[in-house]
Amino acid sequence: MIKSLTRGLFGIVLVGLISIITLNYYFCFSRNHAQLERISEDYFRQVSTLIRENQNELDTALEDFSNTSLRRAKTASYVVEHYPEIETDIHELKKLADILEVDEIHLFDLSGEIYFGTHPEYYHFTFRSGEQMNYFLPMLEDSSLEMCQEITPNTAENKLMQYAAVWREDGKGIIQVGLVPERVMKIKEENSLNNIVSLIPSEKEAELYIVSKENGDILASTNVANKEENAERIGLPWKEAAASMEMVHIKIGGKKHCAFLQEHQDMVYIRTYPSRLLIREIFLDSGFIAIYILLLFVITAILLRHYTNSKVVKGLNQINRDMKDIENGSKSYVNNITQIPELSELADSINVMTDSIRSAFRNFSVAVEKSNIQMGIYDYSKVQFTRDYTG
Repeated sequence: MIKSLTRGLFGIVLVGLISIITLNYYFCFSRNHAQLERISEDYFRQVSTLIRENQNELDTALEDFSNTSLRRAKTASYVVEHYPEIETDIHELKKLADILEVDEIHLFDLSGEIYFGTHPEYYHFTFRSGEQMNYFLPMLEDSSLEMCQEITPNTAENKLMQYAAVWREDGKGIIQVGLVPERVMKIKEENSLNNIVSLIPSEKEAELYIVSKENGDILASTNVANKEENAERIGLPWKEAAASMEMVHIKIGGKKHCAFLQEHQDMVYIRTYPSRLLIREIFLDSGFIAIYILLLFVITAILLRHYTNSKVVKGLNQINRDMKDIENGSKSYVNNITQIPELSELADSINVMTDSIRSAFRNFSVAVEKSNIQMGIYDYSKVQFTRDYTG
């Protein structure tokens, strides 16, 4: 009996285990995707915030640098006007450049040609000498203009400079100063996309990509090997990005990944996560559930066996012994089994049955006695059969 109960319980547990594991797999699969999507949204939000804040910082630095350049150009113009001898003394002009903390000072005549300055190699350059110089051409037409050029490579050395130019108050020419934008370039480097991405904490093997919406070039990435790659070449689905979060399954380097992508202005943010880590996490989760269920089954089976042996089997054996004693005539009734209601009911039914049998024999004996019929009655049993309910 115990073996039958155990087999039945094991079958029920096995069916339940398979059902629970299957449901848990799909539940975990959906839950993990939703969780990764929320994390990706947080990452994208952080990146957008950092880019916006860093751009504001850079814009402020550029504006401050431009204002500083113009102020120094005006100061140089004032000194040149009030100390005319400096127009012919390159050493004094270089001293002025050191005082003003500028790298170059150039003096232009009314035609827009450099006639003197701290760098003789630039003499005779004009506002028509290349694209960088052309920026200041409008000043020849309007003497009220004060112009500050964006940071750009200069014509002669292709060196990054920022130039600012103002007219002299006496109208005799234009003074231009040039500054190497070290502070601005440092801020620009600190605020580069790669530095921004490096500030974002990332989970193991998860990668973050910032891709150009125009051509798919990877502008920044936590994956050093793919920093200067094209998104399409390595399998990133940047063309599928939209304003809302999208999730696709892709292969990168022959390995399956779950990719989350979203469009932000002129860039596409993509975050990839290896599918094998997702599956491993789901199997670990399902494995623990299976272990818990099996432990519960083992404990239940042990308790069931103990309860069956100590209560049910013991009660059945007691009833069996009492019936044997009744058969031998040493006992009249089966003892009541109070611990188990079903066995107690069985014992009561047996006692009622034995009472009925005794009553029938008594009535038969009385009828035979009063009828004065001569007869004999014998009870013969070929097999004496008993059963022990221990297994």
